[in-house]
Amino acid sequence: SNLLSVLLFTSQMMSTLNEKSFAQLSPTSLIHLDQTIKRIAAIDRIFLISLPARVDRRTTSIALFQTLHLDLVIVPALHPQSAEVLSRRHHLLRHPRLSPLELACWASHMQLWTHIALTSTSNDSWTLIFEDDVDVEMAMVEIVESFPHEVWTRAEMIYLGYCG
Repeated sequence: SNLLSVLLFTSQMMSTLNEKSFAQLSPTSLIHLDQTIKRIAAIDRIFLISLPARVDRRTTSIALFQTLHLDLVIVPALHPQSAEVLSRRHHLLRHPRLSPLELACWASHMQLWTHIALTSTSNDSWTLIFEDDVDVEMAMVEIVESFPHEVWTRAEMIYLGYCG
């Protein structure tokens, strides 16, 4: 599956972070959509990765999260031609099935994961990351809050699903 290959690639690539770390996200590049629901179960931060050029997707995502009343931070995705991605093009030679667009997606997630690691105030909190083509159930909050307590204390990552 695509998720499994991305996760395996990410775990292999984690060791390369020392070769060139990701630029920190600038606070001025983040857009905070301040809503009434600040926390869902153990999740205390929600991010949406969105290409700045895809205003259509961002607008749809904002409307969705406003309808759900979820507090959200929008993070600019990296473009395949951005310096952050171009500096890692050598990974495409080692992983020929990976496209420049997939490398940019991976780099966007890695940049956000780095930001989360540097700004997290608790080891017990969870962060939810969406991409701008997200489609969630209107009952998402209730569904996530119904997860057993063990999910939040034993897992390191939870895969919520894929609509393809």
